[in-house]
Amino acid sequence: MSAAQHGGSTEQSAPPTPVAGPAPGRAARRRRRPGWLLLSPLLLLPPLATLLGVDAVVPAALLIATAGLLRAGDTLFDRFLLSAALLAGALPAFGLLLSVWPWGLQPLAVGELGVCVLLAAAAATGRQFALPRRFPARDWVLTATAAAVTSFYLRPMLGSGSTARLSKYISAEDLARHFGLFDSIRNLGGYAFLNTRQNVDVLQPGMAAYPQGSHFDLALLDRFLNPGAGTPVSELPHFLMLTTLVCAGFVIAVSWAACRVAGPRLGGAVALPLAVLTSAYLCMVEGTAMLDNGFLSEMFGLGLFAVLLAVAVRPVGRPREQLLLMSALLVGISFSYYLWVPVSGAVVVSSLLVHRRSTLTGRHPLAVLCVGGVTAVLVVVPVAVNWSVVNSSAVLNTAGGIIAVSRHLLIPLVAVVALLSLLAVSRGDRAARVTCLALLWSGLAAFAVLEYQTHTIGHSSYYYEKMLHQLAVAALVGTGSAAVLQPRGTAAAGNRLWAAVLSVAACGCVLLTAYYNAQGDGSPAVSAVDRAKGYLYDTSGEDAVARTALREAGATDSSHQPMATLILLDSLKKNYQGNYYATLWVNVLNRTAGKAGQLASWGFVPVERVRDIPHTLPAQLDTLDHSLRVVTDSATVRRDVLAYAGAHPDRDVELHQVSG
Repeated sequence: MSAAQHGGSTEQSAPPTPVAGPAPGRAARRRRRPGWLLLSPLLLLPPLATLLGVDAVVPAALLIATAGLLRAGDTLFDRFLLSAALLAGALPAFGLLLSVWPWGLQPLAVGELGVCVLLAAAAATGRQFALPRRFPARDWVLTATAAAVTSFYLRPMLGSGSTARLSKYISAEDLARHFGLFDSIRNLGGYAFLNTRQNVDVLQPGMAAYPQGSHFDLALLDRFLNPGAGTPVSELPHFLMLTTLVCAGFVIAVSWAACRVAGPRLGGAVALPLAVLTSAYLCMVEGTAMLDNGFLSEMFGLGLFAVLLAVAVRPVGRPREQLLLMSALLVGISFSYYLWVPVSGAVVVSSLLVHRRSTLTGRHPLAVLCVGGVTAVLVVVPVAVNWSVVNSSAVLNTAGGIIAVSRHLLIPLVAVVALLSLLAVSRGDRAARVTCLALLWSGLAAFAVLEYQTHTIGHSSYYYEKMLHQLAVAALVGTGSAAVLQPRGTAAAGNRLWAAVLSVAACGCVLLTAYYNAQGDGSPAVSAVDRAKGYLYDTSGEDAVARTALREAGATDSSHQPMATLILLDSLKKNYQGNYYATLWVNVLNRTAGKAGQLASWGFVPVERVRDIPHTLPAQLDTLDHSLRVVTDSATVRRDVLAYAGAHPDRDVELHQVSG
């Protein structure tokens, strides 16, 4: 495949003979100026934006400037998506510097640093700012898909207040812990694992070492969108909105990746069913389920994984940029969710071997080794930080709340993609080899986790479902192999009407399949429409829980250290685990999650299901080694707390009675 087909530029074998002509005009003289010189006025943007209170324009300007200097992607949509993925993957590595320098995440300082990095890149490459003008039918399809997906996910968020937004995610206990990390990074100006002492009382045990790439990116972006110090309660609506956008971005990345895998000949007629298939599958089945569970890091990492698959299958045509993109994406995946690193690394190696002539030939071996070495060191950082967990194979058997993957949809999808990829390989498509290998590595990784769990605990559990999510993304990206069925040459050009009819018919088949078959394996009564309606309109009656958490957040005396808070309200018992979720969120919002420990589990119903804690309130109070604030409307709880406080005057237990 030629460089032009990969999105790169072709060069003549010999320079053209100079032709006499008129003196160069103003445009020609401007083109001869160094690219960094033309971009240097950007140095004035961060201070002006800070002065005018419009810091939000700085990240947008940096994205546009990055797209103008990058040459990967020969259409406008490709260029901006690859630029956004490059920044999202590289920022966690820069976060190591931002976490220790004196300015933290201040928008002015970070903006100036970003501009300086871009000016250095322009000076090193000698590039001018230039954006592609091509916007083919495929890009119109992807733009419409992106708009539809974003509208779908933002619909419950727009126009809603803090209570409504929190009630949407109140049962996503993982998201509460993710918010704690986001708040810590935003508040302290750096990674939590580099500020462990300050986070002892703020984060639940072990969370300071959790992979924090997605939290860092979102915290830095939020500092530009909402400058200045904020309270957790004021930051929460921004975080929930950004989390929702991460899910939308994940779906868009997978749809784009499938279209890129289809190849440069892809037209709108084939792009439409591909985009509908990938977006419908994720919106109605797996993607929305991940969002409902609060799997922020997983969605962020899978979005980068999808882009990595796309550029691994079909390289961008410029070897230096190909290596840069794959390195940045691999680092971003490791900092976000290092469970995906083994398969991602195998995909990168497979791509380098399959496309070695276009990617590695002519490259200085020392430069390639340096890039590989720096990438390997950065990839290892999050693993080393959390080594106490990574070093224990038993962590793979961890139980957790997760919606099981729909096997009855995943298995046929994987089988069809495998057959299409093998067909493309048989027709000489080199890129399809990487698609087959990506599917193989994802499947083997999931199988290995299943075998380990089966042999140790006798059944599959939480992390096996996670591995199936990665397999599903690999299969969805691989649906681009369906382009092998596309007619070539004059046959394709002469049947555009027929192609459009088939495209619409294929979209209808996809939507009908989703409508009737997107239910979970364990809940056949729940259809895709039920899932979509549940996300768009249903808050499951959790407004009371969210209202309680927001009301009690910050209710302690601000002149003293905040106390861990236990919510035990009879009025919340009608909500599923209402006291558990209210206690969890209120301690995260009060920055007392580290003090609270397993406090939320005291409100679990029935509490006897929780291991390693006493099952009566007086016995639970005996385990305390810190002050506690109990919020209740129950006469029984009030009596027990007052009796305990009277018998133990040395214990700091505060009772707050509320009306039922």
